[in-house]
Amino acid sequence: MSNLQNYTGYTETDTSSRLTVATNTLTIAGLDTDETMQLVYDFGAGYFSGDFEHSLNFKVTVGTGAESCYLWAMSDSIANPVGSLITADTDLIALNWTNGVLILTERNSTVSTTDNSSALSLATDYYVRIVRDESVGNYGTLYCYIYSDREYCELVDIISVTLTEAKDWRYLWAASSVGDGAGSTVFTGTISNLTLDAYPYTLKGIRTRTRDLLDEDTPELWSNTELNYLINDGIREIAEIAGCIQNIDSLSTTSGVRTVSVTGYDVDTIEYLTTTPVSLIEIYPVADGHLANSGAPKHWWQGLNQIGIDPLPDATYTLNGYIYDKPTDLTVDSQIPEIPPAFRPLIVLYVCHVAYLKRSNVVVSDFYEQIYKSELGYTARYNLVNLPTARSETRYD
Repeated sequence: MSNLQNYTGYTETDTSSRLTVATNTLTIAGLDTDETMQLVYDFGAGYFSGDFEHSLNFKVTVGTGAESCYLWAMSDSIANPVGSLITADTDLIALNWTNGVLILTERNSTVSTTDNSSALSLATDYYVRIVRDESVGNYGTLYCYIYSDREYCELVDIISVTLTEAKDWRYLWAASSVGDGAGSTVFTGTISNLTLDAYPYTLKGIRTRTRDLLDEDTPELWSNTELNYLINDGIREIAEIAGCIQNIDSLSTTSGVRTVSVTGYDVDTIEYLTTTPVSLIEIYPVADGHLANSGAPKHWWQGLNQIGIDPLPDATYTLNGYIYDKPTDLTVDSQIPEIPPAFRPLIVLYVCHVAYLKRSNVVVSDFYEQIYKSELGYTARYNLVNLPTARSETRYD
């Protein structure tokens, strides 16, 4: 089968006709926890061994406050829906939506190990990466990365389970009911684009590609720790130069305090959220206090890790800050950079440039530097749009 799964090739059991199967999309309507619904594929005994990564996206549109559905699972038995297998003490790993959160589970005999996400929203698209990394812990660690965008830049939450046994799984579940509930817990939503593929620009993947170009497949001159440092340094430089991490941050003033703390490389604009949002006018700091005496925010200026508001706030005012943000460092091999996908290959070029320079191989270092800078400029020019904006609906007073 291809990496992007064709659901029509999976085996379906659906006693209450809750599931509609299309090529890459599953639609579930009115599923109750006491019903039997499952979609599985037999990959053969021990197929899922070692590290793996799967991704999918989903949207839950109806929930009753106790609704539950398994969005993904692996097991060596498909005798019953996943929830019933857990009750029967069957070994498995699974991801399910229950009452507005995602729950990652390992079942080892009679013991379940779980981790829950923060609260998620109905009628919202979420994109998840499910990763097993056998190098973390005695038997590996199972991660679920939850994103709000299809480019995997906006990380919502990370949940993880330290595995308690080493298992090579046979069956992959694309969806399952609980199968042992009390009823009246309606779940409606979609699951789509299940893909079985290692993400190429994880921290580990970037290191591997870098070592290929450094002609050092195993650590000799460069330890993993040193390369991780250079990788994170490259991600930060790309984000700063290109301004490719663009977010809208919710800010608020404090009465009698002129400044508001911000985080990021740069502030594009500030918006005052009133009945009709107003984009404030940027001024030089020296003009602060000379343009208006009191009232709602009218002007702003940028300082180090803060913005100033003019006039001096006399109350709490809600603002939007359109920010060129800083990335979070990668610390776990299965993590991916927060910069957009088009920029991720440039990290390898940056690391090779710096690494060869530290080897005193200036010629090769310059070669990678020229490619890196050229590609960075091109990628920023043709792949970046303006900051995510509601500013088309704002006005300037």
